[in-house]
Amino acid sequence: MSTLVVAGIFLGFLGLVLAAFVAASRGDEPRIRRHVNRLLAYTMLFSLVAGISHTELWPFARWNIFSEKLEQPVHQILVRAVDADGREHEVDHRAFEPFTSIDLYAWFDLHLAQLTPQQKEEVGSYLLERLNAARQRALAGERVGTFDRYFGPLAAPVHLLYARIWDDPARVPAAPFVGLRIYVERWNVFERQRSPATAPTRTLLYEYLPERRDR
Repeated sequence: MSTLVVAGIFLGFLGLVLAAFVAASRGDEPRIRRHVNRLLAYTMLFSLVAGISHTELWPFARWNIFSEKLEQPVHQILVRAVDADGREHEVDHRAFEPFTSIDLYAWFDLHLAQLTPQQKEEVGSYLLERLNAARQRALAGERVGTFDRYFGPLAAPVHLLYARIWDDPARVPAAPFVGLRIYVERWNVFERQRSPATAPTRTLLYEYLPERRDR
């Protein structure tokens, strides 16, 4: 689609927004309703055009993340904290704030394997420090993360919602963590739909256990 056509679609949208704004400022209710309906119809039409044609028509996005085929198997990143006895513990995702899990885990997925051993050590040390600091805050009854520091439960949610497991004091490990493991977990959506008991496969992406290496 040519640049002029895309620009024309945007200008049409802008014109309808301005018309609705002018109608609202004059307080004419039938006229307001008429302009708002036109704006909604225009928005729905070109949102569909952008999605069906897979063409970016800003401000109407093609939303390709939801319309493209999901290749199998799918996968996710898992982080597990390790205590001095070698036991793994599920972690509260708020421990990594101000990094959100979706951003941090995507970075693990795309870039962790490309780092040098020293760089991986720095990443592991930083993450372990964040985990233990969040664990101590949870044990003290304080906020686990940083996003809800000022607004508490009224803070805006992140894109993906995870269970706030460390809000339950019984689920907060009492002993400090000495390391962590990062896994890639894979499964086929359709196979698990047919057989829910099918377990995903788990591959170790990175392990950070400095005390074990020092022995």
